[in-house]
Amino acid sequence: MYPVLKKEGLGLKSWMKWPETTAVLKALRSIGSESLFVGGCVRDSFLNKSVTDIDIATSSKPLVTIKLLKSASIKAIATGISHGTITAICGNKKFEITTLRQDVETYGRKAKVRFTSDWEADALRRDFSLNAIYSNEQGEIFDPFFGLGDLMNARVRFIGNPEARIKEDFLRILRFFRFYSLYGSGKPDSKALKACKKMSKFLTKLSSERVWMEMKKILISKRSFDVIALMHKSKILHHLSIKPVNMGYMKKIILLEDHLHKSDPIRRLASLLCKNRNLHKDIVNVSKRMKLSGIENKRLFFLLENFKGISRKRNTKSWRRDACSFESPFFEDILFLYSSFRGEDIKKKKIFCKKMLKQYKLWKGKKFPISGNDILSLGVSEGKQIGQILDPLKLWWIDGNFKATKASCLRHVKKMLGV
Repeated sequence: MYPVLKKEGLGLKSWMKWPETTAVLKALRSIGSESLFVGGCVRDSFLNKSVTDIDIATSSKPLVTIKLLKSASIKAIATGISHGTITAICGNKKFEITTLRQDVETYGRKAKVRFTSDWEADALRRDFSLNAIYSNEQGEIFDPFFGLGDLMNARVRFIGNPEARIKEDFLRILRFFRFYSLYGSGKPDSKALKACKKMSKFLTKLSSERVWMEMKKILISKRSFDVIALMHKSKILHHLSIKPVNMGYMKKIILLEDHLHKSDPIRRLASLLCKNRNLHKDIVNVSKRMKLSGIENKRLFFLLENFKGISRKRNTKSWRRDACSFESPFFEDILFLYSSFRGEDIKKKKIFCKKMLKQYKLWKGKKFPISGNDILSLGVSEGKQIGQILDPLKLWWIDGNFKATKASCLRHVKKMLGV
């Protein structure tokens, strides 16, 4: 039986009228199943944010859901069938459809569930009140835990007992800080923060992939500095092997990135660690805990192990050499880290970075006119000697602003060889 729905100003949203949405709901309700929108699509609609992912809660059991969708020629994927979740692909739209459920047993990150027809029981197992607002396609809502009030007042609050919600999935500690960065303001909910602090030791039980996925989102969120500072003060970062000794560098890099609309989690993570005394050990611990990808790991090590060199004063010659030595992400990392710590005028930093990124494309497009075969033609034997000639020759060519022609380069090689 449907819960009592109220008109609370959501109204009819465009995604509710998509032909694909109508088709999915029609399929689910073809044998009388109850189905309502829930979660992010409802929450973000109240904030007039764009909606791309649509979650639907339904009273039909997973296997029945699959049958109903296929009968309507809608592709159904059993993405999490043991927990009641089916993904429907209709046209170019994706819908995540989950059977109403309640937890029977929880294991800190997984749960054994029982399917139900009780809408409030389904809402009770969700994390935050603002994620437990349900709606029909007319915009009428079911809000059993007053999530709309919390959403409108920028308050992120666990449903029921915060500790109980966290025990169901320890990742909810990090999700609390992420949602607080996105939807909260002012002081965080005191009960929620207290529970997160108390339960933070259990973060070690979470897989590296899940932790890093949440941390990346927090690091690039709109209030990342305030939230990371709160996580540091609350000892949350400690349980993630992140132990910053100076938060000021992160503040500077965020300010610059925000002005350039280029938020990056690796640069921000590096800025948290750059003043640590046991730097190499800390990098290894963070990299291992987060299980960073190959390129992420390479960038983090590069930034931190070269931090002193990067932060020294540089001239055009240095930037040209860097542009020709490093691929785009590494050059951008050097540029942003260097600029963050030079002076205080953010407008000048912004202009400088834009100028250097434009220059990078021009410099990177230059083609070195000499190859190993050209060196061999001068009578140089194969082996290490070719590299010993080519490397300084290329630097000479770069320092000359790429003006030297092939003939000029070969004349320079002859001088190097004393020919």
